[in-house]
Amino acid sequence: MRLKEYFHDKQNDQEKDNIKPWMKKKSRFTPTPGREKSLDTYIDAVKREILYGLKDRVQSNISDKESKALQSLLNDSSIIIRPADKGSGVVVVNTEDYIKNLEKEMNECDSYEKNNGKCKHEASRAVKKVANKLYRDGLIDQELKDYLIPKHPQEAKLKGNPKIHKNNNPYRTIVNGIRTATENMAEVAEKELNEFVETTPSYIKDTTDFLTKLQEIPNEIPENTMLFCFDVIKLYPSIPKQKGLEACREALETRTDKTIPSKAIEEMITTVLDNNIITFNGTEYKQRKGVAIGSKLGRNFACAYMRKWDEELMKNEFIPIFYKRYIDDGFGFWTHGLEKLNEFLMFANQIDKSIQVEMRVGGKEIEFLDTIVKIEDRKVITSLYTKPSDKHMYLNYKSSHPRKTKEAIPYSQAIRLKRICSKDTDYQVHKKKLKHYLRRRGYSGKIIDRQFDRADKLDRDTLLKPSEDKKKNMKRVPLVLTYSKKLPRIHDIVKKHLPLLHESNRMKEVFNEMPIVAYRRDKNIADILVHEKTNRTMTREVNPVERCTKKCVVCDMLTRGLHNRGGVSGVTISKRQTCEACNVIYGINCIQCGKIVYVGETSRSLKERLKEHEADTRHHRSKPVAEHFNSGQHSVEDMGVCVLQNIRDNSDYYRKIKELNWIQLLKTEVPNGLNTKAASDLVWQNYRR
Repeated sequence: MRLKEYFHDKQNDQEKDNIKPWMKKKSRFTPTPGREKSLDTYIDAVKREILYGLKDRVQSNISDKESKALQSLLNDSSIIIRPADKGSGVVVVNTEDYIKNLEKEMNECDSYEKNNGKCKHEASRAVKKVANKLYRDGLIDQELKDYLIPKHPQEAKLKGNPKIHKNNNPYRTIVNGIRTATENMAEVAEKELNEFVETTPSYIKDTTDFLTKLQEIPNEIPENTMLFCFDVIKLYPSIPKQKGLEACREALETRTDKTIPSKAIEEMITTVLDNNIITFNGTEYKQRKGVAIGSKLGRNFACAYMRKWDEELMKNEFIPIFYKRYIDDGFGFWTHGLEKLNEFLMFANQIDKSIQVEMRVGGKEIEFLDTIVKIEDRKVITSLYTKPSDKHMYLNYKSSHPRKTKEAIPYSQAIRLKRICSKDTDYQVHKKKLKHYLRRRGYSGKIIDRQFDRADKLDRDTLLKPSEDKKKNMKRVPLVLTYSKKLPRIHDIVKKHLPLLHESNRMKEVFNEMPIVAYRRDKNIADILVHEKTNRTMTREVNPVERCTKKCVVCDMLTRGLHNRGGVSGVTISKRQTCEACNVIYGINCIQCGKIVYVGETSRSLKERLKEHEADTRHHRSKPVAEHFNSGQHSVEDMGVCVLQNIRDNSDYYRKIKELNWIQLLKTEVPNGLNTKAASDLVWQNYRR
C-alpha cells in the first residue's frame, strides 16, 4: 500500500502493462512511514488486529495416526510416489523399478546421450558468453543481459509420471527446468514465438477454444463424414533441431514487434537447445535432439515446428474439411472415405521420418481432449469425456483451505460441464455424476446444489466467449498471505478499518477500492509425498556434500553438518548439500554442543551468507553466532551447516515464515539456542505494505 501511495500518478497503466519480465527489477524499497498519517494509522490498526486475532491452537485435519503414517511413507526409500500422467490419480512405484524404467527410457531414446559429468557448468558459461556477446554487438540492452545471466543456476532434474491409462504404464519424462542456467533465456525466446504459434490456422488454445472453433463448421455436415484424431509420438524429443530452428526463424521474421532483433532471439534459442543438461540418479545426460519437456521454450518451439509440418500435411491431394491441433494432438472431419484417410496417414508419416503419428478413426463419434465429439443428424454435438483411469480426486472438503475456495470447486466444475455439453440432457447426466464424486470428497448436498444452481443460470454461449483478463484491469492492492486456520477473518479486518484510511481525501482517490485479500496455499500432502519425497529418495549419495573447490570454507562447514549423522532432532535431512544453494533455510550446528544452535534464511547463495558468519566469528564481532563460537573451548572449526529446506517461493515474507517454523521445530530460540528474533517481528518485518 505504501508503494501504491508513493508511485501514484508517477506511472500510467499503459506503461505498467508494457513492462517486460527483465524490466521488473526486484526491489526491497518500501517508502518510510510518515508520508500519509491516515495510511500509517490504517496499516498499524490492521496489523495489530491480525496479530491479536491469531489463534494459539487449531485442530489439525489429520489424526496423529495419519501424521505418523505420512512420516513413515516419506522416510520409506523403497518407494516413489508420483502423480498419474492424466486423471488425478496417485501412483506408488517401487524405487528400483522407477529408476530402471526411466534409465531405460533415456538410454533407448536417441535424443539423449550420456555425459562424463563435467558439463554441469557448461550451460552457465554458454549462457553468459552469448548474453555478453549480444550486449557487445548492441542487440540487447544491459537490463536484458543481466536478466539472461543466472546468479545461482541449478541442474535440470528428470522425473517421470506413469501413464496408467496406457498398456504397460510407460512413463512421461519431464525435465524440471526451474532455476536452470537457460530458464530465463528460454522464457524470453518463448514469448517472441507466441504470435507465430497463436496465429497458426490449426491452433487450439484449450478446450473452450476448441468448442468455439467447432461452431465454425457449417450447419449441415456431409453424410459421409468421419471423425479422426492423431497423436504425434514423443513430439518434444523428436523435433529435428535444424528444421525447428528454420520454423523459429520464420516466426521471428513475421513478428509485429521486433524490439529484440531476430538474430538475438535465434542465438538464444540455439543456446537453450544446445545446453539441455539433465541429471538422473547420479548420471548426467545431454539432449542432442528436440527440446526438453518442462523447458519454457518447449511448447512454442514444438508448435512453431508443427505449424510448418501442418503446411506440408495440407499439400496432400485430399485434406480434411475441418482440422485443428492442440500441440501434438490433431483432430479433423474427413469426407473422402476410409481408404483415402489411410493414405492421408501414410502421407503424414512421410513428411519427416522423425515425426510419426498414430491415428484413431471414430466414425460418427470420437474423444478429443476432454470432450466427446459426435455427429447427430448432420450436426456437431459435444459432451464430456473422462478417461476410465480418472480418479476424480477433487479437493477434499476437510482440506485446510478458505471456505470460498472449496465452495468454488462445485461451481467451477459445473461451469466446465455446461461449456462442454451442448445438450442439456448430457449436462444433467454429468452433473449428477459430479455430485456423486463431490459427496465422496466430503461436500454436503446443500453446498453442491447451491453452487450448481448458480451455474444453471449461466448462458452457454456466453461461457464460450473469451473472458477478460481480470488481473490486467485490477486496481486493488492485494494482501497476499499463506493460508492458515490460525488466521482471523482478514477480509473483515481490512474492511473494518477502511474509514481510517479514507479520512484523507487523497487516500480516498488512491485507494478508491478496498484492498483484496488473497491466500497462497501452504505445503500440502502432495508437495511432501510426491515432490519432496521424490527429491529425497533420488538423492542417494553416501556423502551428500558436493564440493565446489577443495579450499571452500563453506563446503568444509557442510561436511561438518549434522545431515551426515542421520538426522536432526527427529528431522531427516537428506537433500544434496551444496554451498551454491540459494533461497534456503539453513541450520548452523555446533560440533561440541552436538546440536543445531541457530536457524537462518537467505535469498543469496549459502556461500555468501556463511562467509559472513565465518568473518563475524574470526573478527570477534558482537553477533550471536560469533559470540557462541568464540566462547569457552569453541572455535570456528566447530561450526557446521546444513540446508534444512529449499524454498520454491522466492518471497522474503514466505521464507521468514518458514524460518520461524524451523526455529520452533528445532527449539533454537534463546536460551536453548542463538535465535533472538521475536515471532511477531519475523512475521511482519517483511510484510508487503
